[in-house]
Amino acid sequence: MKTTQLAVVWPIPELPQNTNQIHQEIWTRTANLLKPGLGMLFDSFYPASRAWGIPLNAFGVLLGRDAPAACMGILAAASEVRDAAIDFHIKSLLAGVNPDQMWTTGDAIICPVYLDGTDKELEAHSLWQFCFFSGIPVPDCGIYYAQQQRSLAGPEQIKTIASHLAGYAVCVAMLEIREDGESANDD
Repeated sequence: MKTTQLAVVWPIPELPQNTNQIHQEIWTRTANLLKPGLGMLFDSFYPASRAWGIPLNAFGVLLGRDAPAACMGILAAASEVRDAAIDFHIKSLLAGVNPDQMWTTGDAIICPVYLDGTDKELEAHSLWQFCFFSGIPVPDCGIYYAQQQRSLAGPEQIKTIASHLAGYAVCVAMLEIREDGESANDD
């Protein structure tokens, strides 16, 4: 199994002040967010005990109000993972597309892709792009902003989160993905 980390950023102003209750509520929200992808995008998920070298509690939660520096460290590391995933999937997708068939519209590059089952790698990178840009949390995207329902946040959103960390929590889930050739019975 391949394992990846996904940091989910949650606003927490309406939650109780009891830290343990907040941890439980944030993990419950994260689990509910991830359940639709179970069996399709990944095979299992559970709370991370550490994320990018930073220790977490039993629910994989870190509150910005309690550990702002550690929270910012996780956000930075998760954003780097996201940026690397975008770069990898875009380069891999473009490598399988006929450049003569591409065109631009504004700042967007349009790449027609035919998903007829003959090129599994091209199909996988195309579907990753679709899921990622549709706001579906994909396993290797590193970070997901729950309030915005996407893995990308604009500079103003990032600035708002950084300047109001006390109002946010980060929950890190470990996502397990079966690698090619593995079956469910290999566990």
